[in-house]
Amino acid sequence: MKRGDLAICDTGLIQAIKRGDFDAWAEVINHYQRPIYYFVMRIVRDHDQAAELTQAVFIQAHKRVGQIRDDAQFKPWLYKIALNLSRNHLRTNKRYIWVDVDEANLVDEASALDTIINEETSMQLRQAVDKLPKKQRLTVIFRVYQGLSYKEIAGILGSQAETVKVNYYHALNKLKGAMLKKEVSP
Repeated sequence: MKRGDLAICDTGLIQAIKRGDFDAWAEVINHYQRPIYYFVMRIVRDHDQAAELTQAVFIQAHKRVGQIRDDAQFKPWLYKIALNLSRNHLRTNKRYIWVDVDEANLVDEASALDTIINEETSMQLRQAVDKLPKKQRLTVIFRVYQGLSYKEIAGILGSQAETVKVNYYHALNKLKGAMLKKEVSP
């Protein structure tokens, strides 16, 4: 397997990073910067804060890379750092959510109505996700938005894969109920 395939859990790549191979570290940053940013953004909901926290994730990971076991998976370890930094950030900072309406996107009435309905549905879904219990919310974020496996999520959250599956199942049922309730509401 080529390094370009980026098998992050590969012991050889982790060893190269531990030896100070800047090319290996640059590959890791190049591969994970965008997904980590979007994960953090979903939690803190602010571009500038997400960008700063993403940088902090890679700085902390670089400092602590010697602590990771050679056979450990790098990806869940990196996401756990991102999750912890995001949680700490939310504890120490107030969260404000701004919604921008770009009138230039409202070209004609039909597309404007579709845009408003889609944005409203997305906002309702985000609000429903925000109201989930913490473990269910994180499970949905990791599974749906980050595409992580149940095993990877379990490693990040410090639980069993079966527990993650149960949390995911319950979260989806709650989200379905919340969205159906919104459809029925006047």
